Amino acid sequence: MKKSIIMILLISSLFLSSCSEEKDEDIINDLNDVEYSATFLSDIKETLSEAESINNLYGISILVDGELIADEFFGHQEDRSRNNIFSVTKSVTSILVGIAIEEGYIDSVEQSIGDYIDLSMYDTESDLSEIKIKHLLTMSAGLIWDSNDLAGEMISLRSSPDPLSLILERELGFTPGTRFNYSDGSAHLISVILSEATGMSTRDFAVEHLFTPLGIDNLYWNEDTQGINIGGCDLYLSHVHLALIGNLVLNNGVHNGEQIVSEEWLNISTTNQISSFASHGYGYYWWLNSIQGYRIISAKGWGGQNIYILPDFDIVITTSANGIISGDIASTQFDEIDDFIVEDIIPLLINELKKD
Repeated sequence: MKKSIIMILLISSLFLSSCSEEKDEDIINDLNDVEYSATFLSDIKETLSEAESINNLYGISILVDGELIADEFFGHQEDRSRNNIFSVTKSVTSILVGIAIEEGYIDSVEQSIGDYIDLSMYDTESDLSEIKIKHLLTMSAGLIWDSNDLAGEMISLRSSPDPLSLILERELGFTPGTRFNYSDGSAHLISVILSEATGMSTRDFAVEHLFTPLGIDNLYWNEDTQGINIGGCDLYLSHVHLALIGNLVLNNGVHNGEQIVSEEWLNISTTNQISSFASHGYGYYWWLNSIQGYRIISAKGWGGQNIYILPDFDIVITTSANGIISGDIASTQFDEIDDFIVEDIIPLLINELKKD
């Protein structure tokens, strides 16, 4: 299939939960322009409607070859409002690292974090210097982060008067690169490195090199107490912005004829780099698995913010949900949303598109 470029028209968007209306310049192909059988589109719509029973789900959109073929919103116009995308932020941060390398701000993922962060104040300086940028990107830095209490760890990171020490004074539990330990601390170090390397905030770098080219404006990205944008969380984007990012990856880094991030970087970052939990592979902040032998590249956020990309069929699926909830509820609805997409929606799409 020829990969057409997604462009999305937003009439207005809500900034966080209380700010005035804003306007985006994105345009999306109209549903009426999509040539699929009425039966198939009806089946998709009927299946999507079954997701209404999932608590706190805002919406689901399905794009094939850059065209919106179906979407469903459950009492929310989340396509027009910005939402905390939680850990989907990490996948955006991964793209930014690729851009920073392409622009010459960072030499390589093989560099030590000590090339950008002063480690001299830490007793474990020699051990910390063994941590490379790629270890942060693969969640294998060796600095223990409590994956059983991610919400509590994030609260500590947001509020700490010294976020760097909060991360770097952690126990070095294993040799960097040898184990997977999901860590918002590692992702935050990437934001620190981006700021040091580029001489601007991660947000400002993202606006100049990623979001403005994609037509995304009026950004909000939360900062730590030292003014560093949270590297693994707290970026606020709309549902359609997730689709733009998904299509950028699908189209090998090209949007409207412009190479925003290199194809080489996306190939590397969406290739398995380390084994993670739940039988998923893991690239550079992208989750990797397959269904019926077909690759699924995904970005996943707390409570059900997701991007699913199936390159073999030019499919991008996005989901948005309320993530301002307790850990148990977030985990349950995350699983329900993920199961619904992977077990119900994706097989239905594959079965239809395999006919082409």
